[in-house]
Amino acid sequence: MARSPASKIKSPWEPAETRKRERSVKRDAVLKTAVLFFNEKGFHATSLDDVAESLNVTKPTIYHYFSNKDEILYECTRQGLETIRHAVAEVANRNGNAHERLEALLHDIGLGNRMPAQVAQSLARSEPESADLLAPQPPRSGDKILITGAERGVITFANCCTPIPGDEIMGYHTAGKGIVVHRMDCPNVADYRKSPERWVPIGWDRNVEGYFQALLRVEVNNHPGVLAQVAAAIAQAESNIDRVDYMERDTRIAAIRFAIEVSDRKHLAEVIRRVRRLAVVHGVQRL
Repeated sequence: MARSPASKIKSPWEPAETRKRERSVKRDAVLKTAVLFFNEKGFHATSLDDVAESLNVTKPTIYHYFSNKDEILYECTRQGLETIRHAVAEVANRNGNAHERLEALLHDIGLGNRMPAQVAQSLARSEPESADLLAPQPPRSGDKILITGAERGVITFANCCTPIPGDEIMGYHTAGKGIVVHRMDCPNVADYRKSPERWVPIGWDRNVEGYFQALLRVEVNNHPGVLAQVAAAIAQAESNIDRVDYMERDTRIAAIRFAIEVSDRKHLAEVIRRVRRLAVVHGVQRL
């Protein structure tokens, strides 16, 4: 049987299965890139031109995979909720009692692997028999999460402002880190206001326990023995020193940063009072 002349020509088109796979990869790239822009700029401020430019393609290319921006948002929501439903089912099927399974779910939320709102929506559609998974609730005041001091590893306290009990605070949901707590007067809060959907209402429980890091800038005379005097005053206020480093230093004055542990603002105020009483101290400021 004679071979067709066309059989001698290698087709420039990949097999259908390969083209289908490549289309799926490219569609997924469009989706993930759009999500990054939605998180950074917000849905309304993001354009398909942004997505196309980031992927080094033209805007019409995007239309091969999604007809408009709303369709991308819909697909994001669909995939997100599907993932959450699987996650909830996985946690519900784990060994252990309801409390242990709830802790596992909250741990995933805290690490940023699960968005709280999506978990809530998914659980609202759960079967009645799985409702025991949600029976124990974290302490709340209205819709606000209350920090008791036992959340270490799930809630992170920001190093930029080192919040302590008594401070007015806000929570910011960060993927991979969970809920990061900032003081409301933190300089970074201005940037976070651009993403209000990632804010988490949070406050201090009345019976919060434990010690929290605070930073102090102490200006002192620059001569031998001064550091020991300041350290002694901090110790007398029943506070531990985690770290000490010089911020500025000349022949007369030194500015030293102390990272200390305190239980709340009242405890911090007592530390500051004792340090200020020292004759070698020119000023104390919380950072």
